[in-house]
Amino acid sequence: MKDHAFVLLAIGAAIVAAMAAFLSPAHAVAILSEHTAPSGVPYVAGGIGKGQVDAMRSMQANYNLRMTFARARTGEYLADIRVRVEDLHGKRVVDAMVPGPLLYARLPEGTYRVSSTFGTQEQTRQVKIERGHARELVIYFSPSQQTGAGS
Repeated sequence: MKDHAFVLLAIGAAIVAAMAAFLSPAHAVAILSEHTAPSGVPYVAGGIGKGQVDAMRSMQANYNLRMTFARARTGEYLADIRVRVEDLHGKRVVDAMVPGPLLYARLPEGTYRVSSTFGTQEQTRQVKIERGHARELVIYFSPSQQTGAGS
């Protein structure tokens, strides 16, 4: 009985993944949902499959911090990135596990410390958000530091 349930769960997961990969941007927008951090900052994260990437890019004008995560040298998109955004007083305004290569946030004006972690590698940037201007960050992670095993 457990084997049957596992097979059904695996089939369901495969169907959802296939749908996400082939949906039009309009359908993918419906799947992507804006989250609100406890601080009140709205953000959206994802970008798994072409449909979600296109959907997120169509939404980017609504966000003033736009982050992309990729592998160094190849530019291959990455997923499962931990992102923390703190203001200059150390108050965390966003703390999210990003399931795809993109994270967009709508931050108040100010200067922030943005930390991104993939595997055992962490990178930190300081960004200044100004009224009417968006900041684009592309964070590249080194292949030798992605698994923590030195591969």
